[in-house]
Amino acid sequence: MEVQSIQGQRLDEIEDPSYDNLKRYLDEADQDVILTIQEILQGKEITSLKEDSIPLSILEITDIKGIGPKMARKVYDERGITDLRGLELAVQGGTISKVKGFGKGMTQKILDHLLKVKKTK
Repeated sequence: MEVQSIQGQRLDEIEDPSYDNLKRYLDEADQDVILTIQEILQGKEITSLKEDSIPLSILEITDIKGIGPKMARKVYDERGITDLRGLELAVQGGTISKVKGFGKGMTQKILDHLLKVKKTK
């Protein structure tokens, strides 16, 4: 996983990775996302993904605004989706809408993210 840069500063070099500082640096409202980043920075096991062996590729899904570790876990548990490609197939096939929280708005966010990712490749 790449170390992300926020405001010109690498996340692993933030002096005070407290909840409030990370929330401000990331401009992120999702508490699960912030807590997961704290766990990563502290070298801890990611609690929202730890119950059984889940492929780390599922973290790609959490790059989509509005999808935190719990939502990623939910699509894994309910649809077996482990990465962006699987998520794309679920959107195209319409099966993602069967997962609570994945309505039209979230589907559009996913499509926008996938388009952005494809443009950068």
